[in-house]
Amino acid sequence: MTPHPGPESMRRLAAGSRRIRVRRRILPVLAAAAVAVLPVTRTVPSERAPAEPRLVFPTAAARESFLEALAEYRAEGRYLDLRPAALSDPAAFARWVDELRSQAREDTPRPPSRVPTTVLWWVAGDTYLGRLAIRHRLNAGLRQIGGHIGYDVRPSARGQGHGTAMLQAALPFAARLGIDPALVTCDRANVASRRVIEAAGGRYAGAAGRELHFEVPTRRR
Repeated sequence: MTPHPGPESMRRLAAGSRRIRVRRRILPVLAAAAVAVLPVTRTVPSERAPAEPRLVFPTAAARESFLEALAEYRAEGRYLDLRPAALSDPAAFARWVDELRSQAREDTPRPPSRVPTTVLWWVAGDTYLGRLAIRHRLNAGLRQIGGHIGYDVRPSARGQGHGTAMLQAALPFAARLGIDPALVTCDRANVASRRVIEAAGGRYAGAAGRELHFEVPTRRR
């Protein structure tokens, strides 16, 4: 027979029960506090996000990518005057880049049919995506074909919106040269180029043979 607990035993049992209830209330609070002070671990991407395309002056940093693009152009029968073997030499490529940049200066020697021209490259990091030329003024030939701004996108980067973005990014450069509006032309069969020009705000301004003329505002109205 189990002996009946006396008054002292009853007080001890009651005190122990209260301690158990207190522990049960405190333990969840302590656990929550411990979670709150744990350091937050952030997931760091293993690779950097791709660089956003932008217009830059020709740069030797894009040599390898430019040579890859040149091979694509030459497969289309374009830029055959550029010799990949010569430009593969870093020093020769750097000199050629300097020549391109010098075309913007008024005092640079050039044939009578040429005008001062700012050459810009459309790049993402060191990846060459296309080129753009802003002619500082027009001559008789450029008023018929070529206009103020000419551009092209490397074959492997076409159809991705680069032409539209590149032309729009070039308009502030043209405005700083005092060009407004800019004459931009394209062959009437080149529907993609016409869409690029119209997306930049180009307004149809007539034609010269097969060449369509558009006036593109370079300043925000």
